[in-house]
Amino acid sequence: GRYVAGDMVEVVRLGDERVAVALGDGTGHGIGPAMLIATVQSQLSALLQAGLSASEGGTRINRYLCPRVEGGRVVSLWLGVFGP
Repeated sequence: GRYVAGDMVEVVRLGDERVAVALGDGTGHGIGPAMLIATVQSQLSALLQAGLSASEGGTRINRYLCPRVEGGRVVSLWLGVFGP
């Protein structure tokens, strides 16, 4: 890997035949956005696997990141939950 990026695709199996799919992008280029997206991806996966709803997981990540991320940096995240 010569390049790092602030993009993510995540699929999380939710124990009841449902699947959560997330697409995300962190603003900017390089290691900063890549680290930000890595944080979002790992937290999102852990929260969903712990049984939190998609809405609550997103809210908790937002509350965690807002006071810690420098001005001008944002993450756009789409999260869908699909079932049979």
